[in-house]
Amino acid sequence: MFEIKQNIEELIDRLGNEFRENPFKFFNEKEIHKRFFDLWIEKRDRCDEIERECPTIQKYTKKDGKLIPIDEKSNEANKSNEANIDFVIEKRGKNRKYGLEFYLGGDTDKRGWYPQRRKRQCYCLPEKNFTFEKGKKHFDNDWEKLTNPKNPISRGYIVCFLRYWWKERSSENRAKRKKNQLSEHLKNFVKHVKDKTGPEKNIGNLKETLKNGLELNGEKIRVKIFLQGRSELNV
Repeated sequence: MFEIKQNIEELIDRLGNEFRENPFKFFNEKEIHKRFFDLWIEKRDRCDEIERECPTIQKYTKKDGKLIPIDEKSNEANKSNEANIDFVIEKRGKNRKYGLEFYLGGDTDKRGWYPQRRKRQCYCLPEKNFTFEKGKKHFDNDWEKLTNPKNPISRGYIVCFLRYWWKERSSENRAKRKKNQLSEHLKNFVKHVKDKTGPEKNIGNLKETLKNGLELNGEKIRVKIFLQGRSELNV
């Protein structure tokens, strides 16, 4: 139904605005999943049409973090596992109307290291910043799950939330190097997404475009990228 599609896109934008206003509100990606589910129940007042972590029909094995589809007749089929799609909406037997995948770049796995806001900068684990390599791997796996013909998704959404930080005590030169590195990671990630979704789209000033969420539409997949508010990156 058009109403469900409209609700999905409305809630994605609402979640994106919450992230931009307070990017460290979410401890990790699972908390983004929970928030989307809560918003869905609040909006629709029912939970029978949405399934969380729905197993794929296609079986996969993983190599260097990349999902590799496995032929059911191969010897590896018994050793492989289904992957999970974060959310499936309007599931009817094997058919799935809508599939949603979320990615939080700048994830952390230790609550004790939860970033504390101070003068727009934060203390946290520096190696947990968003990087192009991590983002590309996660995005490609999401793309595979939503576009593989054996996972019959009619319309897919990949929503990326990107955040970063560096230590407040960093020297000016070190902070500048960090900004430049993160800016390159972000530009390379957006270019990779554009290459996947199809014909190149002129997005103008990337920093300005990301303020309201950069949207790129493929034939079957809609991608939305949100960057934390008050960004200091040079893009």
